[in-house]
Amino acid sequence: MARQRIREALYVNAQGRSQLSGAPLGSTWETDHKVPRAAGGSDDIFNLQALTGDENRAKSMANPPDPRAWQEEFIYAWRRDTSASFLLVALPGAGKTVAALMAAREWIAEHPERRKVVIVVPTDALRNQWQSEAAALFGLQFQTRECDHWKSEMVGFVLTYQGLPGHAPLWQLRCHETDVLVICDEIHHAGDENQWGFHLRECFSAAGRRLVMSVTPFRGDSTRIPFVDYDGEGWCVANYRYDYPRAIRDGVIRVVRFQHERGIVRRLSMTGEENLELSSEVSEAAASEALSRILRPGKYTAELLRLAHAQLLRCRETMPRAGGLAICIDQDHAQRIAQQLKGITGEAPDLVISDGDRATSTVDAFRESNQLWVVAVKQISEGVDIKRLIVEAYLTTAKTPLFFRQAVGRIVRNMGTPEDMEAYCFIPDHPILVQHARQITEAQAQAIEDESDDEFDDAIRRTLWDPPLFSSDIIIGTEHTGTAGTIIEGESLSPATAAEVAALARELVLSEVQALRVYKKYHGQPAAAAPGSGELRSPQRPLEKQMDDARKALDGKVKRIAFRLLKDDPEKFQKLNNYVGRFIGKWDRQLFTLDECRRAIERLDLLKVSDL
Repeated sequence: MARQRIREALYVNAQGRSQLSGAPLGSTWETDHKVPRAAGGSDDIFNLQALTGDENRAKSMANPPDPRAWQEEFIYAWRRDTSASFLLVALPGAGKTVAALMAAREWIAEHPERRKVVIVVPTDALRNQWQSEAAALFGLQFQTRECDHWKSEMVGFVLTYQGLPGHAPLWQLRCHETDVLVICDEIHHAGDENQWGFHLRECFSAAGRRLVMSVTPFRGDSTRIPFVDYDGEGWCVANYRYDYPRAIRDGVIRVVRFQHERGIVRRLSMTGEENLELSSEVSEAAASEALSRILRPGKYTAELLRLAHAQLLRCRETMPRAGGLAICIDQDHAQRIAQQLKGITGEAPDLVISDGDRATSTVDAFRESNQLWVVAVKQISEGVDIKRLIVEAYLTTAKTPLFFRQAVGRIVRNMGTPEDMEAYCFIPDHPILVQHARQITEAQAQAIEDESDDEFDDAIRRTLWDPPLFSSDIIIGTEHTGTAGTIIEGESLSPATAAEVAALARELVLSEVQALRVYKKYHGQPAAAAPGSGELRSPQRPLEKQMDDARKALDGKVKRIAFRLLKDDPEKFQKLNNYVGRFIGKWDRQLFTLDECRRAIERLDLLKVSDL
């Protein structure tokens, strides 16, 4: 009786609506512990909440990660900040998606009956990624289509920037009637095209709160991005910033080892045959002229890919699912590089490009596969989370700092295991690219150098078991003329020195960053044993995808039962659909919840002709 009174009190207090999403509870709602029993939560009514059955199952299947120190600091800063817009700048792989979802969960929990969340992202791949992570990690269900209304048991929408035009009045109305938190991922894209920024501001200026995010600080020289403040020099002003030095120190991303490769282009010109040298020792103009020609598939690209593939195979000795990414100039170039990679590896790589007729895979398929290599142009872009990518072949002529950092960002996300410490980027020996690489590495080196010698001695003793993870013309041909150098811990090493450090790393089972310092100061210490690793629960799938599957299953069940019970009746499908509608109390199948689809399928299994 006491339990029944508690349920009644919870139902009345929640006004018959879910305390997670605000959806109607219906007759099959369940009582949930806010703090699970396993985490010390009590059965006291103050630790209980009313959820729909589907929400409670999703919450129990969710596998939220332990918050990192910086994420807790961000949440503290987010709570204390009273401004309408909050800018979070965090490097790739640091966990800004998780941090944002933590903020979203808190936002909804405070007033679930009147609060919603809208997430805006630059690509469809990111839209699906946000939806999946929200469901798997926090049990939060977002809709990505049929955005004309708030769906039952959904906490909000995930949209793309390009999907905003034409819908401003609708979003203005929703922001007026509902307390909306808007999360803008990769906000600098709103400055790529004036229209994106204009429509973003038009749609969400009236939102209750806005969390805008970027992987890198940016300037607002020409196009000012909505909801961002700037300093006197035009740089964005972050409310919270998480940078490379601290991320390296915290161990949340990999250190990147860069290896830059020299080459020569042989061509025919009006004056005869001449050579163009690709080297960081020639002028930028001369190197750029060579770069634009040397990346055509030939001997140079073949050797760079061979070196990158050899490194990938070494990675796979300790990380069997490690993958490589080749970033190309355009789709034709990607297709030709994919053919060259097949000849080198003996296995056709996945080709992920926007041309569906030529693409051989998708971002999601590669992420879940055991494939060695993926070749892409921009499909595997900023924000795309494929943690098994650890080696990169940079085969594009793009040289801007932002593009380079975003490209490198594809391989810095680690898997949180002790053996996953370093990534490897193979780049052309162009002075601008080498400079970009040094700037990234110097930030990483600063994080390591911030340790005292005593701290480093202790770190060496604790981490010796970490494995070695690192580095109109007529064109006659291209040649690879050797490795120009390797950038480790802010130092440009000669090929000979880099080889010695690599050998030491393999001997002592160290990362190359550690091996370089041991090479200079601590050569010869013995290795210790590696600890084991834990297991993760299976992630919860997005409710939207579960509902799609459930509706398909229900449709299939209706057809099978109709043929079994009413085989010769010309109105058999209409009769069965009418029966299902009466049983559930809804006539539009698209409005069925997951639980209602399951109930309908179970009822159809028991159906007899006399019931119709």
